Amino acid sequence: MRKRKSFSLWEVTPMRTMQLAQRLWDALQKGEMTPCVDADGLTVQLHACAHDAFSCAAKQLTVQWRPKGDWDDAVARCERALKVLHPQAGLVERDDADGFALFRSPLMRGVYWEGRLRLSERDATFTVQRWCPDEWGNRQPTQFLLTIEQVTDFLNAFVL
Repeated sequence: MRKRKSFSLWEVTPMRTMQLAQRLWDALQKGEMTPCVDADGLTVQLHACAHDAFSCAAKQLTVQWRPKGDWDDAVARCERALKVLHPQAGLVERDDADGFALFRSPLMRGVYWEGRLRLSERDATFTVQRWCPDEWGNRQPTQFLLTIEQVTDFLNAFVL
């Protein structure tokens, strides 16, 4: 059995993020609906299904890590990563006492990207979804197309 090399979040390079994205993509192509990849200190999970050879229909993208920086650093990383998916994304709510931050980016009336950062005692979790209203006006998660290049760029913005 081959021993896997461990990487910390700060050792993850652009080449490594491309490899992580490729591992997610390979799992989607094999029919997995919630592939998860791990590099020591960084876990990425994608709730999606393959759309075609170049994109997937995603419902949620989650990154979890053990922060080595302060809260401001975690917030900045998440905002930078979400801007890869939609450049107008920005911080709309921040609760330093509870370790929570909310990011949004409107696309059109009632449709928007949302990123939620939650800090626990050990880990930080950033979850990205896209929301739209249903016929009664309630918000519902909706699928969004995502390419392997976007996943790579998202991870690069997050870890670099």
